[in-house]
Amino acid sequence: MQRLGIADIVSLFPGRDDIPRFLQGADLLLHPARHENTGTIIVEAIVAGLPVLTTATCGYAFHVEAAEAGRVVASPFRQSVLDNTLHEMLTSGMQDEWSANGIRYSQTQDLYSLNEKAANIIHDRVLAHQHTSPL
Repeated sequence: MQRLGIADIVSLFPGRDDIPRFLQGADLLLHPARHENTGTIIVEAIVAGLPVLTTATCGYAFHVEAAEAGRVVASPFRQSVLDNTLHEMLTSGMQDEWSANGIRYSQTQDLYSLNEKAANIIHDRVLAHQHTSPL
């Protein structure tokens, strides 16, 4: 961070176990990633009933749309679109609806075994590769 000149304005913290408390106290989750293979925090926010604003580059952004639990900004990223969408979300009066939609979605979808599913896919591909590769 020193090399980038941002050490005075950016803080990196270790993992913590009180994230649900923060999710409950927030108005929405803003996750404007440029590249993100999953974005697990997106699913955590949906489960907590926290409306989400994210980018289409996040792997789990489709859950926001499927749950109708917020908004997804399309790619390619444009700051003005994110700004306008954030303003709309904060002033639209839809927060309670997005929250209820997210909670309802989390009760009907399997969002709790995603890591296990990913591990199984990796395991199966490794086994398949071992069986097709010559020794």
